[in-house]
Amino acid sequence: MTDFKRTLARWIVGMALLPALCVGAVHAQALYVPSISKASFGDGFKSEKYKTGYYSRYQNADNFAGLEFGRHRFGLGNWNTQGEQLTYISKQTHVEEGSVRNLSVGYNTLDASQAVWTAEGTFSQRLNAVLTGEITFNRDRVEVQQALVSRVLANSVNLSLEHRVVEPLRVQWTMGETRYTDGNHRPVFKMKATYDVLPAYGMNLQLRSRYFKNTDTHVTSGYFNPYRFVENMGALEVNRQLNGWDVSGSMGYGRQAGGDDAKTLAKAFEFSAATPVAHRVYVKTKAGYFRSLGFGGPDFIYRYVSEEVVVQF
Repeated sequence: MTDFKRTLARWIVGMALLPALCVGAVHAQALYVPSISKASFGDGFKSEKYKTGYYSRYQNADNFAGLEFGRHRFGLGNWNTQGEQLTYISKQTHVEEGSVRNLSVGYNTLDASQAVWTAEGTFSQRLNAVLTGEITFNRDRVEVQQALVSRVLANSVNLSLEHRVVEPLRVQWTMGETRYTDGNHRPVFKMKATYDVLPAYGMNLQLRSRYFKNTDTHVTSGYFNPYRFVENMGALEVNRQLNGWDVSGSMGYGRQAGGDDAKTLAKAFEFSAATPVAHRVYVKTKAGYFRSLGFGGPDFIYRYVSEEVVVQF
């Protein structure tokens, strides 16, 4: 039996025993119908991820716990690699308390390198009427060819504070750091200001700023690694309910620069549609596109599309 199969068996047994420990508790369950997400970059690198799952406790799409099983494939030209991931995931959102507690832990295999443990978490809490604090962390593979082969991981931690300055204006400040297992560290600073220009129509204007630097630009892991990077972008976002669907769209334009290069144009578009989180059949689709003009080199292009379907029973 392979290490992955042993781990899979332990997870399944553990999850099977969990409901038995909750004596007297009755919970709805749900099936994560096989879903897919795809992404591609301008250099030809592509990723495909397929996922399904079973949630032993399910209240809605923001409150559940269970297992997810996925297969992933990465490719560039004639090169490709694939693997599997088993994940335990738990999500809790308490609207009245203004709190979010999301956690997932996974075991990830890849035929191009050794297996790894992954993790992701979000812990958010409304502090008072105008302040909300948040801590996020993530541990995962760096999804570029050389980093996948070399088993480079990124361990990220971010602290955020959102301040509702006045009723239509809120500002979020984020500070954090990503530590790569190749020895590079990346301190990050972000700011996002959102102004609700037409609240009745779900329309807002955003100013997004992002800055990071890298402590070691000589690593050979293949990911984007200038000694510094800055990006400023203005965006328009619309969130509406149409025929029972929560629909969201955004488009942004701005400028960015890496290292000592001159600033170039950057643009981003995203569209998503989802049924309300409390539906017995929850459906969510998303598609996006990002492009920045290259300076003395090719443009950076990133496209992605995904769909999710969860059926409660």
